[in-house]
Amino acid sequence: MNDIKSIFLIVNIVLIALVAIVVLLKTRGGAKRGAYRQPIHLAGVLLTAITAFLVTTIGCNIILSSFEGKEMSEIIAMLESSLGMTLDQETAQMIGSFDAELIAYLLAIPLAFLSPIVFFLIYLVAAIFFGSARVAVTKFCKVPRRVDTTGKTIGAVLGALEGVLVMAFVLLPITALLRLGVPVIQNIEVDDEDLIQVIEGVEEVYENPVIQLVSFTGGEFLADELSTVTLENKRVNLNNELTVGIQLVYQVSGLITEDGLPADSEEALREALGLLKQSNYLPILLSGAMNIFADAIDEFMPELPADDPMSAVTVKLTASLKGFLEGSSADTVVADIETFLNLFIILESNDVLDVISENPDEALAALTAKDENGKTILSKMIATLGSNSRTMPIITALNEISVSVMLQGMGVTGETAEVYNELKTGINNVVSVKKDDFATEEEYKEELKTELKGTINNTIDKILDDTIEIEVSDEDKAKLEDLKETITNDEEVMAEVTDKVDEFLQQNPEIAEGGELDDAELLDFITSNFGDMFTEGGFSGFGGGDSQQGGSSDSQQGGGAMSPVVGN
Repeated sequence: MNDIKSIFLIVNIVLIALVAIVVLLKTRGGAKRGAYRQPIHLAGVLLTAITAFLVTTIGCNIILSSFEGKEMSEIIAMLESSLGMTLDQETAQMIGSFDAELIAYLLAIPLAFLSPIVFFLIYLVAAIFFGSARVAVTKFCKVPRRVDTTGKTIGAVLGALEGVLVMAFVLLPITALLRLGVPVIQNIEVDDEDLIQVIEGVEEVYENPVIQLVSFTGGEFLADELSTVTLENKRVNLNNELTVGIQLVYQVSGLITEDGLPADSEEALREALGLLKQSNYLPILLSGAMNIFADAIDEFMPELPADDPMSAVTVKLTASLKGFLEGSSADTVVADIETFLNLFIILESNDVLDVISENPDEALAALTAKDENGKTILSKMIATLGSNSRTMPIITALNEISVSVMLQGMGVTGETAEVYNELKTGINNVVSVKKDDFATEEEYKEELKTELKGTINNTIDKILDDTIEIEVSDEDKAKLEDLKETITNDEEVMAEVTDKVDEFLQQNPEIAEGGELDDAELLDFITSNFGDMFTEGGFSGFGGGDSQQGGSSDSQQGGGAMSPVVGN
């Protein structure tokens, strides 16, 4: 027989033999003590277990509650005092990024393992005390032995019960560790034959009749209760937390390959998110990790050149992302992770990540490609971000970045916030035009065209305004003036723009419905209708081509890439 199988076979036989011997001895002893003395004996065993249980659980909760309401500086001082050492600056800084509740949870993890062992040790000490007390009570009260047939039978039955309970208390550490470990190892996929046999052997021990009997007679209850702590007035079962946490690690790590996450990973990721939702502890740990990452963002950010026009908007985006991470809590982190999981799935399922990694120049085309319902990938991403209210600052920053990038294509650099606000006001005027308010399609289109002209012209006027802090070359100023001329006089171009915007509004009724656009809706409108302005290639006005009034030969470097009506 294989050595590993032999070891586990011996363990199973020893457990059965040990319980059989103890129960037999306790049964025999109960018969000798009879119906009067054996109940006192059994009561002593129960009092011993209750004492050990209360001391263990109360002690654990006292340790954890000592962190409640403490400042992190106090907690660090407590840790240093208990460890008898001074933490280095980096470790202290990392711990300082946590909050008191998270520290308590982290300390609760080893307590989940230690509490059954502590219970066992206290049980042994208490057994000596209550054993002496039982002897004293029996002698002082002169409790007689009832050893007639009925008395022996009652004593024997109660003795057998005592034997089972004693073994339940003695085997509690093993039972608790098996209850924690077996659900975890059952989720491990391994190829090593020896390791497979170890896993099967552990499972056989857990299914051993003795362990099952111990669990049924109180071991399972005790294991659960000893690993359940009260934190922030919430009862948390750490056995469940650890089991879920380890399953989650295996679930996610099993997906990771040399090439990253496989394309068919959505189902597994959804299952991992479901595991996360079952946990009280992991969201707190993850939110703490996000808080730590927020503190580290500034260290990882490269120094941006002052003359780079994207520096200001990059700083805004970084600040919004940092605020998002700093605001993460146990109550929000699951929804936050689900938001970014949905973003990943949108990108992965539409092959956008492959496009970005293989040919970044084609990223915009991939993001603005429409599906059968007329929705762009970018629109879906914006809608996903917009479903989480905490991402709104990020969306606002993306809005300003999108406008800044488009303005750079027009040769406009500097502080563009006022231009953005002008554009936002105009777009809100555009979407306030409701088709149902007009008797005919022509009247509706004419009003929509009027608002579009006003929006673009007012935005251009804001760009050309000398009172705001932006820079525009004389050449690009001339192109912007040409664009105004095109918008004012070229009805064919404006009809094309109007039709495209109308199509967008009909496909997105939630945007067309009343009220002011929020940042997510505004970003969707801008990127869907003016998406080509994200590409490089120079400013060419509407439509491009030499036939356009804004289309001098010098302005055609982008081949019409700046047209707001192509490729959305």
